[in-house]
Amino acid sequence: MTTETIQAPVAAENATAPETIPDGAQTPEVESETADEAELETAGSSEVNETEEAEADRIQAEVDKATRKARRRIDRLIAERAARDERLQRLEAELTEARKPANEDGTKPAPAEDPHEIAKTLRLVEKTAETTARVMKEAGKKFPDFEAAVAELVEEIGPQIDSVGRPSALIEAVFDSERAGEILYHLGKNPEIAAELVGLSASKLGRRIALIETELDAKAKPKTSAAPKPLAPVKASSPVVVDESKLSDAQWYAMRKKAKLAG
Repeated sequence: MTTETIQAPVAAENATAPETIPDGAQTPEVESETADEAELETAGSSEVNETEEAEADRIQAEVDKATRKARRRIDRLIAERAARDERLQRLEAELTEARKPANEDGTKPAPAEDPHEIAKTLRLVEKTAETTARVMKEAGKKFPDFEAAVAELVEEIGPQIDSVGRPSALIEAVFDSERAGEILYHLGKNPEIAAELVGLSASKLGRRIALIETELDAKAKPKTSAAPKPLAPVKASSPVVVDESKLSDAQWYAMRKKAKLAG
């Protein structure tokens, strides 16, 4: 029996057995990877929730806007129906007046319409037509989508010039401004503001139109920069002229030596 044969079992006994890991336990490396994955999953879930909330807010804002627009249209239709009923009642009253028998002297009753009022209405209609044509032409050159804005305005608050050609109180107030085209365009782009103006008195309309003009002026002004003004460049000072006759010998010598070193 050789020496190697005797030593082999001893070496086997002295060899360190591999460390065993209990079932279900994880190494530190695996635990770290698991924690990182959990953090990534939490962050991803948070981003998804924020995106879903933003999308929900956007959809809700669109629904609210559409609801307000529909409410304004309903209110306009109700107002138009009330005005139509009022006109119908007035026409019925005029018809009843016209059917009355002739006067005792055989003359017909005086017409319900005053000729002066008719002439006044005709002048108003002509003026409105001329102003409308001028505003449409001038504003159309300034705003390429002006007609589309006016169409949106009419859809929102209804026609503002009746079948005869008479303007509403709102259009009269707008046409009184020198910036009628800009105001109409602004109202067409912001129909909710136009809806607030319908039905106001002439004095209130004048004040609101003046406020709109102020807003348009503020938007037209160029924004001034808040940055400080740049510093003025430093100018080189003129060379100092020294009167050598007034220098001492030491000063004159030092000056000459400095000039030689600089040159």
